[in-house]
Amino acid sequence: MRTTLKDIAKACEVDVSTASRALRDDPLVKQATRDKVKQTAKELGYRPNLAARSLQTGTTHTVWLIVSSLDSKLETSAGESASKQLSELQYDTLVALHHQDQSTVKRLVGRLSQGVADGAILIPSQHTPGDTSVQQLVESGFPLVLLDRAIPDVQTITVTTQNAKGMASLCEHCVNAGSEFLVIHVDDINEVTHTRLQGAIKWCKANNIAHVIDDGNVQIPEGIKQVGLISNAHFEVMKMVRDHPSWLKDYTLRFGVFDGWLGEPYPLKEGFVCKQDFPAMAQRAVEELIKLIDHPDQRGQRKMIRIPIREIQHRSNHFG
Repeated sequence: MRTTLKDIAKACEVDVSTASRALRDDPLVKQATRDKVKQTAKELGYRPNLAARSLQTGTTHTVWLIVSSLDSKLETSAGESASKQLSELQYDTLVALHHQDQSTVKRLVGRLSQGVADGAILIPSQHTPGDTSVQQLVESGFPLVLLDRAIPDVQTITVTTQNAKGMASLCEHCVNAGSEFLVIHVDDINEVTHTRLQGAIKWCKANNIAHVIDDGNVQIPEGIKQVGLISNAHFEVMKMVRDHPSWLKDYTLRFGVFDGWLGEPYPLKEGFVCKQDFPAMAQRAVEELIKLIDHPDQRGQRKMIRIPIREIQHRSNHFG
């Protein structure tokens, strides 16, 4: 039979409330009584009912990390960093997956509204227009920090990368390496991609660099021999190459992408990879979340925090 708090109190000849306060190290309980209650609880194998305690205190000492999957570097790196930091702060981290399914996000948000956690960090799905579940959760006063990208109309803190500067830096590196013309392929589908696209366009215009936005029917001006392909990811650049097979024989191709390039730059000449600082993003997200948990008066304010990119890595072609 499970040992209860009542059993501890009876064995120590104190009332239940005193035993409870002794286990919580209440300074109003004499030190000798606290030591006796704790020792008795240990001997009897007492385990506190955390669900009941959370109802009494209004806290769970848990934080939810809600991500789309465990496949990307953002989720795994940021998740591990956030979990370690939260553990140092005496919080447990529970990971929930939404698989880019907005109905799952809505269900998870509903669980959070029932008080199962003290706060949450959410890497949003591609937000479904008209779904106000996250907005309603924040408006109810629940501490929530968004990671990577914001959600329209949600008044809370978002921690992301300096996306515009990162994309501008990719353009600059390609041009400095010899590219005369840039083809920019960024699907404008959320706050992150919009910021990256505008960052690339703004840099090209400010530096008088010939460029075009890829619409599937790109025309490269005559006389151009060196072209830079600027995009979010490896697979998007390779799709451009597959869609325009003549580019490989007509031009010297370079690339600029965020986060990773799988394998050698081949069949492109060389490229540049913008590495985001996911651990720093997660650390800042945890810091902001703890502030929201500890200071309810700071909730309900929309703020964008942009973490500097970690580095631009060069990818050379070993195939010549």
